Amino acid sequence: MKFLAALRYLTTIPLPLRRPLSPGEIGASALFFPLVGLVIGLFLAASGWLLKLLFPSALVNVLIIGGLAAFSGARQLGGLAHTADGLVSHAGPETRLRITDDKRVGSFGIIAVAALLLLKYVALDSLPQSQSLWLYALIYFPVLGRWAMVYAIFSFRGARPSGPDGDFKRGARWYGMLAATLIALGVTFSLARLPGLVIMAGVFAVAGLLGLYLKSRFGGLNIAAYGAVGELAEATALVMLSLLVHIGLA
Repeated sequence: MKFLAALRYLTTIPLPLRRPLSPGEIGASALFFPLVGLVIGLFLAASGWLLKLLFPSALVNVLIIGGLAAFSGARQLGGLAHTADGLVSHAGPETRLRITDDKRVGSFGIIAVAALLLLKYVALDSLPQSQSLWLYALIYFPVLGRWAMVYAIFSFRGARPSGPDGDFKRGARWYGMLAATLIALGVTFSLARLPGLVIMAGVFAVAGLLGLYLKSRFGGLNIAAYGAVGELAEATALVMLSLLVHIGLA
């Protein structure tokens, strides 16, 4: 049930689970986020392999980035947009938090999403398109993105004690964080070996620094901030892989 809750929360896959999720199910589902990332990654790899039979690489990479947003319901992208809007406010942390709750997206949010999607595309398109490295990257970068969300939930104070923010924070346990880390580590190492460990370390560093920054600006992390961390972690994984390929280490 907890895995289904995570799958329902992070994807648009139609599930037989129709009833509203309980706060306990929401909070405990986070440890399964990397597994949901694996489901997403396998979908992207299968789609990418099929699309390569029909279209040129550049177009395939655009479709992959768009497919990821559609398959995940653009939930994390929305979090990035709302977080960016809140960050540019000169008001206090509570006002910034209220901005992230606004369903409307401002110009800074749109710019942040556009820049991130462009960064992902360029990083993905810079990889060798005819090698298994590209397909493997499609599998593990969504895993690392969702692992970074678990890390942010576990490591940083929640912005509010009530609502989904508080549900996730109350459900955070050390063994959940350990399980999520082992899943992400196992998937990444099995597909990318030592370069994968370097990439995961980079994602860890970026997620940690970003978490500290968001905490200083908002007083704690909320749902939008978790999404922003996940999106930037995915971009970090792709950029680091592109860098390692460029300098001949992957």
